[in-house]
Amino acid sequence: MSPDLIRLLLRVPARISCLLFLAAFAGQGLRSLWPTNWTAWMERSRPQFLLAFAGSHTVHLALVFTLAWTIPDAFRRQFPVFGLIGGGVVYVLIYVLAWAALVEVRSRRATPIPLPHLTAFQTTAMYLIWAVFALAFLGGSFRDPRTYAAFGIGVIAAMVVRLAGRRSTTVQPPAVAD
Repeated sequence: MSPDLIRLLLRVPARISCLLFLAAFAGQGLRSLWPTNWTAWMERSRPQFLLAFAGSHTVHLALVFTLAWTIPDAFRRQFPVFGLIGGGVVYVLIYVLAWAALVEVRSRRATPIPLPHLTAFQTTAMYLIWAVFALAFLGGSFRDPRTYAAFGIGVIAAMVVRLAGRRSTTVQPPAVAD
């Protein structure tokens, strides 16, 4: 496989992964803002979206390794060590979230795993992964808007929906006077 073909193929699972992640990321917010059967299904399907996201991003990772193996010198020049370390940390977060999702899917009683099932951990991991997608697609929008802008808009929209959904569930309606 040529490096150009690998780079082209890298984009496919990256975009699929983005869509799957955004569905998991924004599902609860969508349900809060628009309570329908479809948004309820999205919220309930969060573990499945996370598992599919991890699978799709594993394909992306395999293509990254293929590119590194195909053109090692150019790969090292293009991707600095700190970027690779940051990417590795994000992959660890993805796989820990997938592990927790797998436990939830396999056991509807959702036997918690201490760290991965902590709400604070999952929230932090989701926002960090969102930030990586935001950097990739919003940054790419400046280089090549035709290729990246739609996903950049989707990333921003998912954050707006998530935050608006959280706000709508925490704001209590005013009490009605007798």
